[in-house]
Amino acid sequence: MSKDENAFNEKANCIVVTKEGVDVSREILAVTLENLAVGKETLAVSKSGFHEVNSKLNHMLSKQELMISKQDLQLDKTDLTHDKQDETMDMLGQVIERQDIMIEKQSELVEKMDESKKEMVKETRDLRKDLKPSLEDRLSRIENDVAQIKAKIGLEK
Repeated sequence: MSKDENAFNEKANCIVVTKEGVDVSREILAVTLENLAVGKETLAVSKSGFHEVNSKLNHMLSKQELMISKQDLQLDKTDLTHDKQDETMDMLGQVIERQDIMIEKQSELVEKMDESKKEMVKETRDLRKDLKPSLEDRLSRIENDVAQIKAKIGLEK
């Protein structure tokens, strides 16, 4: 082949290659455009999902804030309850102190009653000792008088 023919064939091959390249490029461009459309759709879905998640997170945060405020109220009530319990414990401490004083007084009273009882028993024994000879003497005289009366009326055995 001649030089001109070779050059012509080369140019023809370039044109074919170039045409094939353009066709491939068009196909790549079409696929790329499809991919871009899919990517755009994916972004739209993701954006929608993010908005939905954001909305749900905002709702959750508002519920958490409400829950925290309720917990604060509960803590305030618990603090009031603890304050009242402290007051009650103080009052119980005072009651216990008074009961201790009362128990001491009762112990003193029991001791005095025991002493009084011992004194009364002693006085009763002393009275018995004092009255016994007198009563024995009197009983003896009464027995003697009864014996004399029986003798006078004839009831003696």
